[in-house]
Amino acid sequence: MTFFHLLNRFFSGSVVCVLSVFGSALVHFQTLEASTTPNSSTKKISNLAYRSSKSTAHKDKTVSNKCCKKPIIEARVSYFRPFSKTFRQIYHNGGVDYALETTVPLWHGINLWGSVDYFSKRGEMIGIDRSTHITLVPITLGLKYLYAVNSFYGVYGGLAPKYYFVQIVNRSSPVYRTTHRYGLGGVIEAGNLFYLHKHCVLDIFTSCSFKRVRGLSHLPPNATCSSLQVGGWNIGGALGYSF
Repeated sequence: MTFFHLLNRFFSGSVVCVLSVFGSALVHFQTLEASTTPNSSTKKISNLAYRSSKSTAHKDKTVSNKCCKKPIIEARVSYFRPFSKTFRQIYHNGGVDYALETTVPLWHGINLWGSVDYFSKRGEMIGIDRSTHITLVPITLGLKYLYAVNSFYGVYGGLAPKYYFVQIVNRSSPVYRTTHRYGLGGVIEAGNLFYLHKHCVLDIFTSCSFKRVRGLSHLPPNATCSSLQVGGWNIGGALGYSF
C-alpha cells in the first residue's frame, strides 16, 4: 500500500470523525434551544401579566387624578393661638375657631379656595376690672395646590388674602360700647387629605394668618391700645364631602 493510499484513509477517517462530532453537537444545541425557548402559551401568559400590571397602574393613576378634580366642601374645627402676647393676655390665650370651606378644581391640581371663619372669646382688660369680648369673622379667597399621592391620600398647600371683620365690645362705663374694624390680611395653609369613602374626606391642616388692626375706641380714660395683631396659628381637622 502506497503512502498516498495511507494518507487518503487517514483523511477519510478524520473527516468522518469530525462530521460525527459536529452532528452530535448540533443535536445537543437544538435540544437545549428547545428547552430554553418559551412556548406560545408561556408567551401569552407573560403578555397578559404585563398588560394587567400596566392596566392596574394606569387605573390607579386615573383614580388618583380624579381625586384632585372634585370639588370639596368642609366643616372645620381648629385651635386658634394668637401671635400677639397682648391678645393672649386679654383673652386668655386662644380658643376654638369654626370654619366653612370649599375648594374647586381649576387646572392641574390648582384649586380655588374659599372659606369663612368664626372666632369669639371673652376676656378682661389688663390692669382694670373691665370685661371685653372679641369676635373675628375672616373671609378667605385664594389658591391651593393639591397633589394626590394615591387614590386615598393627598397633600396640599395654599396662599390667600384674608379680609377681616373684627368686633370688640368693651365695658368702659355702665354701658357697653362696640368697636368695629375691617381690613385685609393674609394666610398660608398646608394639610393632608384622606379619602375615607367615595364622598367622605378627612382633612388635617395647619395655617398661619396675619392682620393688625388699629387702636380701639371707647376705652376708659386710664386704658390705651395703639394696635392689635389679630392673626395667629391654627391647627385642626375637618370632615368634608367630595362631589
